[in-house]
Amino acid sequence: ATTTVEQASASEPQYYYMDVNGIVVAPAASVGAPELQSLPVVQIVLESQTLVKPGVTILGRGLIEYALAGYEAAGQSSANIKISYIIANSKTEDEAVFVTSEGWQASLSRKLPLDTQIKKLELALREKIGDKRKTLQYVDLRVKDRVYYK
Repeated sequence: ATTTVEQASASEPQYYYMDVNGIVVAPAASVGAPELQSLPVVQIVLESQTLVKPGVTILGRGLIEYALAGYEAAGQSSANIKISYIIANSKTEDEAVFVTSEGWQASLSRKLPLDTQIKKLELALREKIGDKRKTLQYVDLRVKDRVYYK
């Protein structure tokens, strides 16, 4: 997996390769656009000024597995959902935001089953959002039996 790390003082995102345990393996200074499209990308917002370096654990294994499962579930979705990257915040590990290639975001809760949230998203896109998908900003799936969107 590849991760983008954004620090409050950093103006440009920095890319690193991570293993499945969330440990930084190496800087990815030469990551090109084709490679970024083929690898799962997790954008992490760090609150501290700690420098990211190889050997440091950035995310927990559970969040990495969730991100990989999210990419897979979206890829198999009947709603043609393409994830550009996933946003993870070190303070809110119970939530993840999937940013799609169309520009809208889906907020998900790790407390609810991923497949249930993907099904809710597919249903909302098909029955409620429909042709408004081009102007869609976000879909919030974090509430058990509700879907909020704008």
